[in-house]
Amino acid sequence: MAISSASASSTTMATHPILTTHDGQQVELSHRLGEGSRAIVRAGVVNGEWRAFKIAVLDNDSPIWRTALREMEVERKRMAMVQAKSLQDGAMYRESADTAPKPCLYIEMQPLNDPTQPPDYVSLRELIWDMKHNMAAIARTHRWNPRATILQVIDLVRAFQWAAETLRIALEEDGLVCPDHCANNIYVNWFTLDAQEQPDTYLIDLANTGVVKPPGPCMHAADGTVPTPPCPHAALIPVRKAAQREEKQLPTYTCYHAAPEQLLFNTEQLAFDGTQEDLAKWGGEILELGPVGLHNALRSELFIEKLERDKGNWPVEPQPPKEPPQDAAEDAKAAYQQQRVAYEKAKKAYDQHRNVTQTFLSYWWGGNWRHLMDSDGHPIGGKEGLWELRGERGLEWVEGALRRLEKISEAATRLFPWDRCSLAEQVQQLSSLAAFLMDVHRKGSSPAAAASLPSTAASRQGAH
Repeated sequence: MAISSASASSTTMATHPILTTHDGQQVELSHRLGEGSRAIVRAGVVNGEWRAFKIAVLDNDSPIWRTALREMEVERKRMAMVQAKSLQDGAMYRESADTAPKPCLYIEMQPLNDPTQPPDYVSLRELIWDMKHNMAAIARTHRWNPRATILQVIDLVRAFQWAAETLRIALEEDGLVCPDHCANNIYVNWFTLDAQEQPDTYLIDLANTGVVKPPGPCMHAADGTVPTPPCPHAALIPVRKAAQREEKQLPTYTCYHAAPEQLLFNTEQLAFDGTQEDLAKWGGEILELGPVGLHNALRSELFIEKLERDKGNWPVEPQPPKEPPQDAAEDAKAAYQQQRVAYEKAKKAYDQHRNVTQTFLSYWWGGNWRHLMDSDGHPIGGKEGLWELRGERGLEWVEGALRRLEKISEAATRLFPWDRCSLAEQVQQLSSLAAFLMDVHRKGSSPAAAASLPSTAASRQGAH
């Protein structure tokens, strides 16, 4: 449904946000699909079909607007590599009847799901945590039902396989390196996980992907030497932000999902090209100290031997105060404003601590891995899950299957990229494990141990 400004009633305008497109159409955006730090994604009906709109609204007072402009232009180009999409300007976005329309940029696309129905496609993170496809939740929910247990594990392994295959195709066929896509930005059709081997997936939010390409002039050494990647299918990203914009390479990372080299890269960027935005995010003193300061700032606080929150090395995340009702007394409103200021200050300090901790851990990843995992790659002191049920009747397959999964994990998360197994090897091993589990399920048997992992997953060949 595309509505004209003449036919849009005040009730319609007040109910949902309105996007006035570059060609003058007004689209009622009745469903919010997602929101990030720089843009919001909403859905509306255009010509009888649901369409999704990723929108960045003009805010001249915020540096985020300039970043959003750059990222959406890069995302348009990345999306054009895999599907035809266009970035439109000359549009206006109105959040409600009480707010003035603001200039915006938007990308129009086909939504993954019908906004009025339960979703078919869910992110890998949603599948694992919100839909309880993790080992602790599976064991807790299905302990006395071996059939349901193995079906849940099959779905999880298949989702990993699909994700790895999707990233492999993006890398090898389109030249896209997707460092920020390991959990939040890969969507799988969870209804078909146990019914087919071929991936039914989508990648979203491509702005922060890297591109495998020859380095541009801004990355050449003074003597004209052109840098070479350390391993196949690698994207070379300049440290300085001006060069990143010239190269159209805008890297970022998601908390706790980043590889060590991403966090170390961020450290180098802070040391050599820190901005006021970086100061706000990381803290001035830490930024001035550079990488050595990042190390020393937390050395006395972080217990390398344990890495446990309950040892006092991790502050409690502050929670926002509850806003009083509109008819509350003035002193209550004033107290709320003071509490809000204190919360914002505490939240900034917490976020800085988290950011620094991530980078600090990347320096010590090899040692941290040894403290967090046993020799087989099984978490030490983790939540009770399927591992603790191995050997129970109907679950004899658990130990061998989990050891295979953990070996793949260890090979995929080694410190140096060139030491890790490739995405192709991950796909092969996850597919083999899924086939084994399907065979166990079909036969109704439970082999005492899964076949040993083929050597490819443990090889130290060229990684992706």
